[in-house]
Amino acid sequence: MHNLFIVRTPLQLLSAYIVASQNHCQATNTLVLINPRGNTLWQSTYYLNRMVTDQEVWHKIFTFTHRVARRSELFQVRKRLSNLKKQLLEPGNVDQVYLGADREFDNQLLVELVNNVSYARLEDGIWSYSSPDRSLKEQVEFFLWRHIVKLLTGISTGMKYNYHGGGYGKAATTDYLFKPHLLQRPSPCAVAIPQGHIHRALAKLAAGTHTTDALQNIDNAMIFLGSVFVDRGILSLDTELSLLQKIVAIAKDKKMRLCYKPHPFEKKEKLAYYQTKLPELIIIDFSDPIEIFFYCHPQIKTVISYSSSGLLYADLFSQESVQPIALFEIFSVEKDAHTLAKIMRLAGVQIPYTLEELETYLINP
Repeated sequence: MHNLFIVRTPLQLLSAYIVASQNHCQATNTLVLINPRGNTLWQSTYYLNRMVTDQEVWHKIFTFTHRVARRSELFQVRKRLSNLKKQLLEPGNVDQVYLGADREFDNQLLVELVNNVSYARLEDGIWSYSSPDRSLKEQVEFFLWRHIVKLLTGISTGMKYNYHGGGYGKAATTDYLFKPHLLQRPSPCAVAIPQGHIHRALAKLAAGTHTTDALQNIDNAMIFLGSVFVDRGILSLDTELSLLQKIVAIAKDKKMRLCYKPHPFEKKEKLAYYQTKLPELIIIDFSDPIEIFFYCHPQIKTVISYSSSGLLYADLFSQESVQPIALFEIFSVEKDAHTLAKIMRLAGVQIPYTLEELETYLINP
């Protein structure tokens, strides 16, 4: 059996790795990695590198640092895709395609490229359970680009493309999810990825010595998952700094350390400023999915974020008890707070409405 996995983010890669290593360990698995950072991302940190170099799981790996069908090279697209098709089908016909998400054009194009008309979706965090629709303008642009590429390449299997938000593709046959009960949209067939599969895959990843692990010398840790709300002007710098000061003080009283895991697109200058103002704050900057660290580090007791997907699976990945707390109701940073709150509560995440309530949660978990 030949499977094709197409992913764009570290969490999608983790999902693909678990499904491939546990469900298809005897199959031929091809991995396609699409991200502007390319190998700079996939080889940047310990666990990402281990996942993409595991030759027991992957037969072949393709890395793209740009779109598969680029508008800047429109008239070369036919030859490029023809060559790529030969490479992808080198092990034989593809029996099953897995997409980290089905909202991107390139992901769906690759399904057609290997002569398939359907695909399965993989866990993609919050986006797997509720995804905003594209605007009408974006849908029209997507539709036109699809037909331009079709005209230039002749690729047309009759597959139904998804012009809307993630998870609404009619060509999807299955959703492989960590927590299917969180779904806020229809699914053709929602399949739970068992905790046993998750832990077996992570046990393999964690085997060996990880000498650069920033958490290995911290006995009791609170993790704050960063965001770009300050960088985008949704929150003020002083508001977030004041929040971190409060959490650091509580952590200190509980003989814990607050560790800040930055969002990939947070500004380095902001983080340096926080470090200057709060020397007790430990910045742990890595691209590995936080879910792996829940499994590897029982000393992680609490994880805090405004609305990160990293809160959803703390109980599923951890071998111990982890307290997840979402802050979006306190700071009003999310547009669709009602749906987000429903998903978070179903996942077992605590949602305080005031700073006083947050303090209560932290002091009496």
